[in-house]
Amino acid sequence: MRYSAGSIMTIAASVSNGGGASLAAAEQDTQGWITAVVAGEPQINLNMASAAKVFEGGAQIPTAGAPLADYMTYANMLMPCAAAATAATGAPYLTALPLATTQAIRTARCASLAAGGFVSGADATSQANDALAKLHAAGYETDSDLLHAPMWDSQAVPAVAVTYANAYTKSSVTDNLCDFSFGTTNATTGAAGVAPTVPPMPSVFGLGNGVPPTNGINLVYNAAPSGGADHRLATADASFTGAACLRALWTTGDARMQQNVNAIRVNANLHGKPAIIVQGRSDALVPVNHASRAYLAMNSITEGSKSQLAFYEVLNGQHFDAFLGVAGFDTRFIPVHYYNIQALNLMWNHLKGGAALPPSQVIRTVPRGGTAGAAPALTTANLPAISMNPGADAIQVGAGTVNVPK
Repeated sequence: MRYSAGSIMTIAASVSNGGGASLAAAEQDTQGWITAVVAGEPQINLNMASAAKVFEGGAQIPTAGAPLADYMTYANMLMPCAAAATAATGAPYLTALPLATTQAIRTARCASLAAGGFVSGADATSQANDALAKLHAAGYETDSDLLHAPMWDSQAVPAVAVTYANAYTKSSVTDNLCDFSFGTTNATTGAAGVAPTVPPMPSVFGLGNGVPPTNGINLVYNAAPSGGADHRLATADASFTGAACLRALWTTGDARMQQNVNAIRVNANLHGKPAIIVQGRSDALVPVNHASRAYLAMNSITEGSKSQLAFYEVLNGQHFDAFLGVAGFDTRFIPVHYYNIQALNLMWNHLKGGAALPPSQVIRTVPRGGTAGAAPALTTANLPAISMNPGADAIQVGAGTVNVPK
């Protein structure tokens, strides 16, 4: 059987990188192969027009629509310091390192940032508070304050910063970009070059997640005084010089990085396709101001009245539902994927039966609360449905401006 454009209903749907890929594919499709899109927490790089603006509660967000190469390299520098900010007290602890080691890393990273002129403050707490304020100014929500620690401690942010910088510069593994590489390390000292008990390569494709640490392969900083080591333990400040080098690739306009980031930017033109985006406001890996909110603003310029895009912003939602079993995540955050499934059902009913899609809105979920690590069971009372009539929770969109209720 041969299929032609429009002969079969196709919903491009995925989350994170896949969510961004779904949107990008729909933009490239001008022949009707894709019927609709449902994108969760999309990692997407926009051609953000100066006329596109994002507001929250009537106040303009100072920075919106930045590409991943910009915000991730910045966060990778600042997050270990911001994790010690007053507002981050009590954040979930998502690392196997001893607490004393983690605290020492945070203090040393703050000191190196201050010495380099990236943050100000006479002491570690002041420096950490300034680092957090700078993340806010860079488009990170205050709702994400408790997530900077686990996003960096889990190594999600440094891993993405390193791997994507390599991708955007098309660097070879032999380049050791900014003195970073990958390898097996000693679990106690962090020293690289140790022979693993079980070789990771035969099973990494099936068991790995694509970025280090994975299947025994860790992120290594080669310029450690004693030789290559786990980047967190290679220097007292967790390889700050390497992180600053990654940041400089963006801020100094490295030609390779600029060219390849520009090559993957999108214009938010979905050609009239019905589409839904779902994202948690607390997302600290892919900030909502650089992703979904910015995409909605740009779409209102490129498609205007032809747009069929709806955006559902989920309070108390963050990037990794897999972390919801971790103490401190369980009491504070709810599963965003629950709303991805709702969105797919809404889109199916829209395409098959002509049901209207609910308008863009904020979904005010209720955290489970209770004791960290032993939160009460999740119920529908925590997870209100997407509403056809959101009232004061409706997101206002028009002529490049998005205003999200506080």
